[in-house]
Amino acid sequence: MIKSLQRKFIVIATCSVAVILLAVLGLINIMYIHQSNNEIQSVLGYISKNHGELPSNIKNDKQTMNRLQLTDESSSQLRYFSVLVDQNGNPLRYDLTHISAINRSSAKKMAKAAFKNQNQSSVFSDNTVNQLRRFHQNNLSFAYFIEAPQDDAQLIVFMDVTYFDHSNREIMKFSIIFGLFCLLCFFIVVTLFSRRVLHPIIENSEKQKRFITNAGHELKTPLSVISANTEVMEALSGENEWTQSTLNQVDRMNSLVNNLMAISRLEEQQNLQISTIDLSQITSDVASEYRGAAMQKNLTLSTTIQEHVRIKAEKETLEELLNILLENAVKYCDPGGTITVHVASRGFNNKILSVSNTYKNGSHVDTSKLFERFYRGDTSHNNKIEGSGIGLSMAKGIADFYNAQIKADWADGIMTMTLSNLKS
Repeated sequence: MIKSLQRKFIVIATCSVAVILLAVLGLINIMYIHQSNNEIQSVLGYISKNHGELPSNIKNDKQTMNRLQLTDESSSQLRYFSVLVDQNGNPLRYDLTHISAINRSSAKKMAKAAFKNQNQSSVFSDNTVNQLRRFHQNNLSFAYFIEAPQDDAQLIVFMDVTYFDHSNREIMKFSIIFGLFCLLCFFIVVTLFSRRVLHPIIENSEKQKRFITNAGHELKTPLSVISANTEVMEALSGENEWTQSTLNQVDRMNSLVNNLMAISRLEEQQNLQISTIDLSQITSDVASEYRGAAMQKNLTLSTTIQEHVRIKAEKETLEELLNILLENAVKYCDPGGTITVHVASRGFNNKILSVSNTYKNGSHVDTSKLFERFYRGDTSHNNKIEGSGIGLSMAKGIADFYNAQIKADWADGIMTMTLSNLKS
């Protein structure tokens, strides 16, 4: 139980930090890319409005330089070119003075492709430039603007943004490495200190188990005395409803104490002999023991058991789990109803065991709470149905010990208890 709680704490804490890191680093990357695109868009728009040229005197215009996020160095390092095309996309004029990696042939090819793309999807407004687009040529990345048509011609401005794209990729790569490093560091720290963080819970759990064990042993003595005294009274005065009621309550109390001590023993994982056992055979044997009880209540008990399904478990605890599920099914099955026991293999580490019974009043039962200690589906605790509400809690404890999953489902008047993920 403690190890399971520790694992859950580590997983939840690590996942929480992972989500936070993903959100923060993702937001940083999105903002950086958005800022880069805005800078590219501003520069392209300015060049387009100046007929495909970045004015030579722009360095003297500090306001424009700041607005375009340019420095004296960056403005001279910009690599761009423009192509003026007619209404059919045929080049009319080239300006390649500010770039050396592109020749007229490449510029023509890029201009035609850009013009074709804008004919398919572009929407223009009054004398404004179109949205930012990307183009790849000669292992370089270009962003381009297509100016709105003027006098049956359009100016297409291309700018080399390889550096921007490279920076974006490097920031993203660094974010991933940094995020994974932080996550790994956090995982190591939370693993090392998780037991200390959970120490109060662990200590409280240990105290509870010691109390249950000690109280169980202390209660057994007075219960034995009460039982013995009642039996003596019956021997002297004869059996009557009062002595029978006392003995019944003693048996019920003994059963409760034994169940609590069994849960405590299971949680401490003591004296459990794990081996490979035949789930099919054990289920068949235990189910056959309940046929008589089912017949007495006019119930039908059927089995669909796949042969030779083997799991790693302790035979006694598995039999205890089967007894709990079958006893619960017999107890709550509708008169004249059917109980079905099913065993199947869904893979090497996924053996399935289920016990279902007809139960028309199951719609009011909160199946998510059925495995809680002392919870009973009949919230009135109707004494016509005996039980302490601890049996299914024991079943949950056994399932947890084997790292299996147990759940309850009610549908169409049938209550089903399913145990899955049993390992071979």
